[in-house]
Amino acid sequence: MPPELHTNDITTSGGRRLAQLAKLEARARAANKAQLKPKPTITTPTLKTWPDEVRGVPNAFLRSALFGAVRKCSRTDQKMVAINSIGGVQISYTGTRLDQIDLSVWLSVLHLSRRQMLGHELRYKAYGVLKLMKKTDTGKNRKLLHDRLLRLAACTVEVVLGDTSYTGSLIKDFYKDGNSLEYVVILDARLNALFSKSGFSYIDWSIRSALD
Repeated sequence: MPPELHTNDITTSGGRRLAQLAKLEARARAANKAQLKPKPTITTPTLKTWPDEVRGVPNAFLRSALFGAVRKCSRTDQKMVAINSIGGVQISYTGTRLDQIDLSVWLSVLHLSRRQMLGHELRYKAYGVLKLMKKTDTGKNRKLLHDRLLRLAACTVEVVLGDTSYTGSLIKDFYKDGNSLEYVVILDARLNALFSKSGFSYIDWSIRSALD
């Protein structure tokens, strides 16, 4: 015969079951809340915007000789070379030495990208970039553009200015779409650090374009 159940035993057993049920219900409520809780949104930065008449340039580059006046015969490949600079800027550069045309190409790409998400594929027609540079759409100038994009993608720049720093290429990646014939360019999202509120300046593009 089964052992006799006392009232105290029944009460204790029922209490345990109720406690277990309460724990299960609490876990279920917590799981439901976790599912309903909105997940944090991961945003990709965009560059600061500026008017069409100007170009935004990081002050670190304006205060340094990163983009120099270079003759073809004197262009050299550099490896972790300290670039002359002022105003507390420190720049180390690896790659083929950059010149003012490289800067114009880079600024034109930045200008076209300033309202778009960095780190994503951005598409440009060669004609559009050359037009911004106030150059005619010729085979010679298209080759110039392609060569400069290659140079900007192949280099590595390490910039330190106060609490701001950036290490990477000036163009993270690019290729030419064989179907649309567009350039597909990717800019490193970390470039945004060089465009803080006091980290960049405007230059008048019409004046710069008039310089040889």
